[in-house]
Amino acid sequence: MKLPVGPMPVVVTPFDRQGRLDLDSLRSLVEHLLAAEAPALTVFGLASEAYSLDDGERQAILSTVAEITQGRTPLLVGCDHTGLAGSTVRCRMAADYGATAAIVPPPPVLAGYSPSLEADYYGQLVRTCHLPAIVQDAPSWTGVRWDPKTLADLLNAVPLLVAVKTESPPTAPTIRWLKRHLRRNQLVYGGYGGVFCYEEMVAEVDGLLVGGADFPYLNRIWREFHSEQRRGALESYRVVVPYLLAKFASLDTFIEIEKHHFCETGVIATATCRIPHSAVSREQVTYIQEMARFAGLGT
Repeated sequence: MKLPVGPMPVVVTPFDRQGRLDLDSLRSLVEHLLAAEAPALTVFGLASEAYSLDDGERQAILSTVAEITQGRTPLLVGCDHTGLAGSTVRCRMAADYGATAAIVPPPPVLAGYSPSLEADYYGQLVRTCHLPAIVQDAPSWTGVRWDPKTLADLLNAVPLLVAVKTESPPTAPTIRWLKRHLRRNQLVYGGYGGVFCYEEMVAEVDGLLVGGADFPYLNRIWREFHSEQRRGALESYRVVVPYLLAKFASLDTFIEIEKHHFCETGVIATATCRIPHSAVSREQVTYIQEMARFAGLGT
């Protein structure tokens, strides 16, 4: 299955009020996103609270999502771990459930090592798992910082590295540089909650990994931009930027606002987040929801 392009929602992980995995809500959420015509689903992204899941829960989530999608929709599956062995196990599990590609950030232990060792790490990973991989460049999360040339050299050195998701602001110059130096069939994705999506589109980004709650609006901006309605896309973006910035004040804020949206629209049962999580105040939730309504995103 080809790698998808355009905005793609990250699937949050629903929990019940006791913090247990809520697979019924997960089914509802996946069906909701598919009904919104998502071109792909991202499972175990940062907004999925994957760091709070054990391997049994990861398998239950993958099994549920695969059962619903039935191979009709590309699945991008986060497979981060602190080391090669653990990431390999997760990539194999993703492949078993029909993943299109694994999303693999570098483990923090790689910080400070040479680019050749990074290439060895990713090369061994994809050769062992026989699953294409997307490199996630997220230095604020991993502590591993790459300049655009190092990123391009890494992807060009390992054939099964098929894309990169860059989340190291400013993202547009990095995207522009990568688009000139990667192989033609390698894609460049943006993320960062969609905060920089317009300038990333100007830089010819191939896709955006975004919050599921924001997917319909950001998908509309994408379609306007790529149908030569750039003024309309820019105006839509200008309206939504304050909301996106407030929502992305922290990862915890982003996750909780996502869950409140889906809870209050009846898609999932609760907005429960697992520890470690710094709860967002009721006042801040209300403020961000008001900004969402102003931008036309609903609750």
